[in-house]
Amino acid sequence: MVLINETEELEVYSIETVQNLLNRIALMLDTLPKYLYFPDGIPSIDEFNSLENIMVEDLLVVIVESDINFENLYKKIENKISQQKLDLYLDVFLPFISFNSTLDKSSSDVTSTFLLFLAKKLKTFPGLSSYDLENLAEIYRYNKDKVIESINEGKSSNNVRVTKDLNLVRQLISIPKGIQYTNFECEKISVDFTLNISNVSLIEIFNSVVLTPYVPFACVDNYFKILKDFLPSEEWSYNLPNIISFKVLQKIDVIESETGDYVDIFLTIDENDKVIISLSLTIDKSYLSVDELIMNRFIKCLSGFDKVDIIESEQSGVNGVFYLPQMTMNRYVFSDIVLNNPAFSAYMSIDESIKATKQKGSLYVHFFSQELGELAFNITEKVAIKNDANLKNKDIHNQFKIGSKYVRVKISYANSLDIIESFQELFSKIYTIYLQNFDQIKQEYEQFLPDLFIEESEKVIEKKELKLKDIAPEVFVGGYPQKCLDKPSIILDDEVDDAEQSGKIVMRYPRDGEGFPPRNYVCNHKDAKFPGLRENPLSNKERVPFLPCCYKKNQSEKSGSIFRHYFYEEDRKEKDDKQQNFIKTNKFVQKDKYGELIGDINKIFEVFDASHEYMYLRKGVSATKNSFLECVLEAMQNEITKIDDDDIEQFVRDIREEIGINEKLCNVGKQEMYDYSIEEINKYLLDNEEYLNPELTISILERFFNCNIYVFNRYGFKFGKIVKPRHLQSYYRFLSEKTNKSIFIYEHSGSTSDHAKNPRCELIVKWKVGTTDDIKYSFDNESDIVNKIENLYFSMLKSYSLNKLNNLVVFPLKLSDTMKQSFDSYGKTRMIKFNYEGQIVTFLLSGVPCLNLESTDDIVPTSIEYDLANKVVKEYNLVIKGKTDKLLVLQSGNVDIMIPVSNIHEIGKIPIIDINTDIFPDQTESNLVNFNKYKKIARYVIEYSYWIFSQFYEGKYNQDLEKVLIEFAEEKIVIIPDFEYLTINKYFRMDSPLLSNNKLVVKSEEALKRLIYNLRVALRNNMSKIKNYYKKITIDNFYVEVSDFDRYHSQAILYGKDSVIKWLHQQNSSYDLSDSIIFTINPYFFKNTLVSNKLYLAQNTSSIEKAKAIAIKWHTENYNVGFDPIGIDDKLEFEFYRYSDSNDIKKYNIVGESNDLDIKVLGYKVGDVNEFTVLLKL
Repeated sequence: MVLINETEELEVYSIETVQNLLNRIALMLDTLPKYLYFPDGIPSIDEFNSLENIMVEDLLVVIVESDINFENLYKKIENKISQQKLDLYLDVFLPFISFNSTLDKSSSDVTSTFLLFLAKKLKTFPGLSSYDLENLAEIYRYNKDKVIESINEGKSSNNVRVTKDLNLVRQLISIPKGIQYTNFECEKISVDFTLNISNVSLIEIFNSVVLTPYVPFACVDNYFKILKDFLPSEEWSYNLPNIISFKVLQKIDVIESETGDYVDIFLTIDENDKVIISLSLTIDKSYLSVDELIMNRFIKCLSGFDKVDIIESEQSGVNGVFYLPQMTMNRYVFSDIVLNNPAFSAYMSIDESIKATKQKGSLYVHFFSQELGELAFNITEKVAIKNDANLKNKDIHNQFKIGSKYVRVKISYANSLDIIESFQELFSKIYTIYLQNFDQIKQEYEQFLPDLFIEESEKVIEKKELKLKDIAPEVFVGGYPQKCLDKPSIILDDEVDDAEQSGKIVMRYPRDGEGFPPRNYVCNHKDAKFPGLRENPLSNKERVPFLPCCYKKNQSEKSGSIFRHYFYEEDRKEKDDKQQNFIKTNKFVQKDKYGELIGDINKIFEVFDASHEYMYLRKGVSATKNSFLECVLEAMQNEITKIDDDDIEQFVRDIREEIGINEKLCNVGKQEMYDYSIEEINKYLLDNEEYLNPELTISILERFFNCNIYVFNRYGFKFGKIVKPRHLQSYYRFLSEKTNKSIFIYEHSGSTSDHAKNPRCELIVKWKVGTTDDIKYSFDNESDIVNKIENLYFSMLKSYSLNKLNNLVVFPLKLSDTMKQSFDSYGKTRMIKFNYEGQIVTFLLSGVPCLNLESTDDIVPTSIEYDLANKVVKEYNLVIKGKTDKLLVLQSGNVDIMIPVSNIHEIGKIPIIDINTDIFPDQTESNLVNFNKYKKIARYVIEYSYWIFSQFYEGKYNQDLEKVLIEFAEEKIVIIPDFEYLTINKYFRMDSPLLSNNKLVVKSEEALKRLIYNLRVALRNNMSKIKNYYKKITIDNFYVEVSDFDRYHSQAILYGKDSVIKWLHQQNSSYDLSDSIIFTINPYFFKNTLVSNKLYLAQNTSSIEKAKAIAIKWHTENYNVGFDPIGIDDKLEFEFYRYSDSNDIKKYNIVGESNDLDIKVLGYKVGDVNEFTVLLKL
């Protein structure tokens, strides 16, 4: 019991909420709950129970009894209205004028005068709009009665609510304890987080986003960022206005993740300039928790901001399930009691739509209370059966005995976990009321529907006991019974506790992520009662390295056993087999340990080297991001063999630094890192926290160590491939004549249990079986295995320039330290410049791999006289092939070299040849680049004109605007025709590169006139905006085009959904050469000697007529119209090829009108449909 204002007693019940008590106090004082003001703050439940007296003030009385002076009223309640968040206009001002006795008793004319006087007096009053005050008389007449009626109705509603709440409270208070219920199992949760980022625009946040493998995609306002080498779903190419959408990997391991493993995180800025992120997560053991996802993955992509953190969080939606064990639920009785019992109907209603009630015996219920808000749940009666998925990890011996009934409560929506916890406690008592009333309601129904409660007995179908091969067919293949006489049994997860309590040993095999499902094995034999593992000699040994079997001795206690080797990674000590120490799974191999090659990669080496005396293994190195480099050092067997184990990691880091600071070596990697600047390549190589990726650095390491490196990548469980260096267009390689060794590397991501964030490299070695030290770490270039691997590698990288095969590059040119190279946009070396006899000589190249030279950004060719060019030819042993109207065409090895010669037309002895030279520029920057550059500068100059003018204009608002503009142009703008605009920052600054001596720079009188005209128009259209421009920190619309955003080499930035789809199609396109039909609507390269020795562009289509149309357009207009053109019926002759497969192609000459189009069409069936491919000559 507690006193209210030392006069009235308020009985407080144990299950009441604060809101219930506020409603009751409001009823006592004849007011509304929101007008209650507590001088000591709104009491908590504990304070309601412990205090003797609580003081409370009714602000509605203060408002209603106020005189006509609103300012005096506001002074009385100014510091009080925020406690219950009263709205100044709706909750204070409107009731003030509506209940005011002075206005009520006055005539309409006097009332209007009073209101006019009041409006003028409150003209600048904060919180009241000028519109409402200007129309105050009309608002008063229209709203007075409505406001009074609304407040009176609110009081009546509160009276009804308090009566219902008290009835339920008294009924529930009579129940000492609710029924038993299980803990809530959360399945999905939605959370909003507020970040500590401020004073920044949404587009600036987007600009700062640096994608990672865990956050590979982001978009806002039709701009998209995509992590390179990641292929998102086309369905992701949508965006929401004013929201940054991220895709974040929720799965713990990135290995073999799928589209459904990525969760949406939405970032927006609210009306209070707070940065909010919102997400909905599925709760699963293979997924990260909310906190881990946000802190360890999402926030790391906002690396453009310092120390991003969460300052508050709020749950916005939860769903999941809990259970009522040993309980029943009849939908008819429950529906009846919800409808007719006030204790239920005050809080619940039943959704009887078809969708909500589609499950037999299930009810969909809506719940609402002031304290808990809205909640919805589905309630269903269930019967506990063996292997019931609902009962996993439940007590099936007591709470959920097989055959007993239980009730599942599946919450589809609630605001938070705290609300669900309160709901569970309340619902357990409400359900007690249901049970108390069940028999009575049942009897009433049975009078009219006697068969309603008769339950049909469930038929129990006896299941046939499954054999091991039925449960795990991938493990127990033919031949297993002969290899294991004492077979184990497989039990389910919910049977494990029982088995262990009965004294059995349970072995769970394999570990997670080994490529086949883990299962629980027990042994039901009198003697052989210990589950263990044995070597697998059967046909499935590559997938299942060990077989479960039962033993008389406990393998887990035997040092060096297969069991301890597999589960604890101990060395194996069996005497009979010296191969036993090798890791046979796809886990990482520890440093200086050995493992077998897995799947496809193992098959490559078995096929290429079938010797039974030797075996190819993988050797582990340090678990660092420099594993690729350490493997190469191990293979070279140089200083690393002399280094102590404790010092190896630092030794490898030092070598990486030595490579990274060498600019020439950085240039060697430009073909793989074509979209990196040389500075970025240097930074990448020096960053030991970045995984040294073979795809990016293979050329650099080959050049540094003077060796050939072949990298094999395992993906999935057993799939493997030779790694292609990252590149665009053709990949150029030098013919390896001078390298001294070849090295094989095995790259993979381990097993799921390794939880690898990056791949790791291991060295492939050749071991003589049965020996301890006969191991080969590298291989002679002339060895059989290297030749076979090289042939495979060459065939994978095979490319064509038009119909000419790109062979390995032979380039014997004598390089000197004075030479510098330039690259094209694909990272190929296209130019060499050097000083020769005081003049700059330019070699234009047909395309070679990047050279071990310094680089230059000067890509404009220089010309020399022929006499000097002839000296260069002799000096560098070049072969003259011919000339064009500008170039002397030479050859070194199989590389074409062109030298621009100014007097080439004077030379008559050299033959004229046709060669494309338009690819070489005649100026450093293109016209398009210059146009875009100056368009941006113009945009920034306009922004600065607003910003500087707003400062200049302040304090001069009463002066003539035209005079102010003239003064501004004279004092704050300067014309400098040859001014060089440097890189401009997004922040407004007086030391900006756009300014000189605090004056904005333009280059001409015309530019000044245009700038002032634009400023004049802006002032006319939005004077207040320009006046306040000085308050801005950053340039508006700084990010307008894709090129405005900061560039990160690891990600692509695109504009528009169509660009995203086009980019995806380009990434999916294969530039490999095929000798067979590829089923795609996109063109591909085709060459098959059964058709011709030439290379073709193949375009699939659906008819002969369309094939001919494609061929004609290609021949006459030199472009491919694609899969579905308008067909033609011309009776042209052409060659038709019946295609069965790449080895079965038969030619037919189709007679028709003679032509020189050389039309070739392949025909074949896809199912029962005729399909065609037209071959377009390159």
